[in-house]
Amino acid sequence: MYEQKCGGIEVAVVTVDASDNVGVALVKATFTDVVSQSGATGTIELLTDGTGIWTGSFVFPRGTIPPGSDTILQFTARAFDAAGNESAIATARPNTYLFACD
Repeated sequence: MYEQKCGGIEVAVVTVDASDNVGVALVKATFTDVVSQSGATGTIELLTDGTGIWTGSFVFPRGTIPPGSDTILQFTARAFDAAGNESAIATARPNTYLFACD
């Protein structure tokens, strides 16, 4: 799930539902700019609410996306269990558009 909020900075909120028979210890989310191969990328560790829902926010300072333009981001997530195993990469959706808040 992705939600964009505007107001001085742009925030992409990522929510992941993750479960594992030994327990999920960590979930990481990554964004990649798919418009420009040399474009922005970033990874954060998500926080859990204790029910298997993990949430985190990517912060894009104003000016990251020039006024009147947009870019296409791809959000992915990977879960890690208590035994040290990692999941396959899950893609939130193929294309997420990030628009400038102008």
